Amino acid sequence: MKKRTKIIIGILSVVGVAIMGFVIWALDSYGPMEEALNALESDENVSISEKNDAIIFSPPSGEVNTGLIFYPGGKVEPEAYSVLARSIAESGFFVAIVKFPLNLGFFNPGLGLKLKDQVPIQNWYIGGHSLGGSMAAKAVHDNPDAFQGLILLAAYAADNNDISEYDIDCLVMYGDQDGVLSKNVSNTLDLLPEDADVVEIEGGNHANFGYYGKQSGDKEATISREEQHQITLSNITHFMGS
Repeated sequence: MKKRTKIIIGILSVVGVAIMGFVIWALDSYGPMEEALNALESDENVSISEKNDAIIFSPPSGEVNTGLIFYPGGKVEPEAYSVLARSIAESGFFVAIVKFPLNLGFFNPGLGLKLKDQVPIQNWYIGGHSLGGSMAAKAVHDNPDAFQGLILLAAYAADNNDISEYDIDCLVMYGDQDGVLSKNVSNTLDLLPEDADVVEIEGGNHANFGYYGKQSGDKEATISREEQHQITLSNITHFMGS
């Protein structure tokens, strides 16, 4: 075997092992808790359906003028946000939780625009949790006129996604017991419009924005998951409703 052929085979082997390792890492995702699975059942208050690229929550009747495209956190299964999505839908809003390949939003941060174009709703918001929030900010950065508002839960815009000069409403929420974020959210607000609404949840942590249990590296919350959910829900519905 020629030396060049051996080198090529060696490189391909290393690349193959790296890809396999990445896939194994990505597949070790955070799954939904029982409460989240129970929230996936349709009833008289909310209609729930599933598509290849999203889980849809909508009020069963009446005209819906406002919708939310929601991006899950990295390596978190979309069903883990069904409690929040259901509660928002019960308040009269359309919600679509996006399904990303390998549960990682950076594979297709523009996927929310595809969903948005399929539903005849006038006012659109986009948001997400953790990595999902950062990818939602990227979607806004790349499509300045597509959304009326951006919602960041334990998330921030990346340095190359500065939207501080954009005409868009922003809501930022994070827990003061967050042990996962690599940056202090308060130090990234200059990348958002100066009138962004910022809510620090006293006692809240990173994982309790969803229903997927504890997350590696996170701190213990000093309030319950349910209390953090109610604070989050109240702020989101007020933000979207106003």
